[in-house]
Amino acid sequence: MTLQQIRYLCEVARRGLSVSDAASALHTSQPGISKQILALEAELGVQVFVRRGKRLVEITAAGDAQDAGEGTDFYAINAGRVAITPLQIDLTHYAQLDSL
Repeated sequence: MTLQQIRYLCEVARRGLSVSDAASALHTSQPGISKQILALEAELGVQVFVRRGKRLVEITAAGDAQDAGEGTDFYAINAGRVAITPLQIDLTHYAQLDSL
């Protein structure tokens, strides 16, 4: 999952499920947005939008940012913040740290 995919997803939702309008607002192509949203859905294993043919007609329960509680990534994105996941780094192979 990339920040760009999340940005595309949110913009499509903001634009009333219009991928063309989202593409125009983000200065990119409609096929590029569609491809990235499909890739995100495949990676997450959930369908974010209900489709009829090629049209997006509604947001699924899994894709509804309104249902995201405080502390979730979707809540942070919807509130205009970006959540940072803590990283765990193994520093055991750095011998110079023993002298600190």
